[in-house]
Amino acid sequence: MCCGDAGGRRRKILAMEYEVDSIAKFTGLEADAFSYTTGRWPYTHAIRKVNGVCFFLKGSSCSIYEVRPLVCVFYPFSMSLGDRGLRFKLTKERCPGIGEGEVLGRRYFEELFRAYRRVMEAEARALMEGLRGEPI
Repeated sequence: MCCGDAGGRRRKILAMEYEVDSIAKFTGLEADAFSYTTGRWPYTHAIRKVNGVCFFLKGSSCSIYEVRPLVCVFYPFSMSLGDRGLRFKLTKERCPGIGEGEVLGRRYFEELFRAYRRVMEAEARALMEGLRGEPI
């Protein structure tokens, strides 16, 4: 299952502060009701799980699909920094959606990258605003 633990592997569904804020607004829940802090940037939170699956998985559907974290949007792909910049990789785990639906082309991944960049820029701005006025 994409939204939870599988094959003896515990998954963390990571989210950035900006995403947690969006989810809280969308659901009306306080952030600590559905996430906990990781202490690491940029993925400052992890989404809580219930019985090994994402807090927001209802049946077989995501109840926050419109505002789901970017790591969920990317799945079953991950993005990493390689010798020649950012690159997408397919997960080693079996994804039940592979081979279903339309074929995703270069444009899809370019838009994913743009979305990632927008979120990261928003996170960086929020971090800088939080640091203003604090002693170095």
